[in-house]
Amino acid sequence: MLLEIENKIDRAILDPEHFNEISSKKEIAFRNALYIKKIADKSLSIKMKYKLYNRANRINNCMSLWWWNLYKENKIMDFQKVWRCKDMYCPNCRAVDLDIQIRGYRKYFNDMIAFGYNPYFLTLTIPNINLDDIYYKIDMINKAFLQLWLWLNRDDKKGFKDRMFDVKAATKSIEMPINKENKLGHLHIHAILFIDNESESDFEKNIEAYYRKKSNEIVLLSNADIEMAKLWTMAVKKENVSQYKKLSDSWENNYKCDIRPIDLRKGLNEAFKYSFKDTDINDYDIFKSVFFGFRGHRIRQSYGKIKKFELKKSKEFDIERVPAEISDYLQFDEEPEILKTHNVKELNQEYKDFKKISRKKAYRDLVNIKD
Repeated sequence: MLLEIENKIDRAILDPEHFNEISSKKEIAFRNALYIKKIADKSLSIKMKYKLYNRANRINNCMSLWWWNLYKENKIMDFQKVWRCKDMYCPNCRAVDLDIQIRGYRKYFNDMIAFGYNPYFLTLTIPNINLDDIYYKIDMINKAFLQLWLWLNRDDKKGFKDRMFDVKAATKSIEMPINKENKLGHLHIHAILFIDNESESDFEKNIEAYYRKKSNEIVLLSNADIEMAKLWTMAVKKENVSQYKKLSDSWENNYKCDIRPIDLRKGLNEAFKYSFKDTDINDYDIFKSVFFGFRGHRIRQSYGKIKKFELKKSKEFDIERVPAEISDYLQFDEEPEILKTHNVKELNQEYKDFKKISRKKAYRDLVNIKD
């Protein structure tokens, strides 16, 4: 069973809705850049002011320069590339990077499946946190996840010898939605694990745990949930794994965790969808807490056999083409002119009569599981 990431369509027509969405996200980027400048104004360091102002200006100028092949007679504009800031506070760049990230993992995920390792989706939580504690708490759960990985992966004294299964590879992402009423962050980890030597019965959720008011349901746990919760709680609290059997199995005494087989068509987006919501950081004080809290941390990280993958640090969105020839779009032969446009407004107004196409990989990919 292989993971294939394919295009929704072979040929993309960039309609006005596409550019309207970019414009909407640009408004959010402008707001975030304004907040970064506000942080800079309050900084006592001249170097920090300079650095933050440059960062804010890059965000403001993101997608301000587009390259096209212009076919005047055919009224066609063939997209080539666009300059990007690639900043985490630019929603447009985050969306593109997410797609590149998912595509980049394809080879490594295929390797894991070919080796016979099965993918599982893991959620690890801690109690809600004060926004002033974001930096410390992210550092804490990053270190705890590394410890958990060692317990589940290693066969030497660093491993947990009584574990139910072996984890051969993993990739994790940190996420934190914010409750704007009580100003608390729900910091947690989503991870995809590739597992070997597991028993299906260990993942059957048949143990009654607690009532969840929001969904009006009784939450059921599996034996694997209980083991992961105990190990995760010990990792966060920096306890020795030799004390595992002394810990209670009760969910009330451990941090909540959930592990289940993953449907990769949905799980990839769930695992990597966002670190924070733009709607959560539209308040300056919250933005400032998130800005300093996430600063310097690795939000996404891989372990084991897929550790080699890294997102390329390119400022230009220029990934491979789909199998479509420009002649498919032209009514008659014509040599293109090189055109540079400077913003979305220019595209929608001065070139509104031109059909804009992209023969690049589509922004959003279909993830298909094929036997």
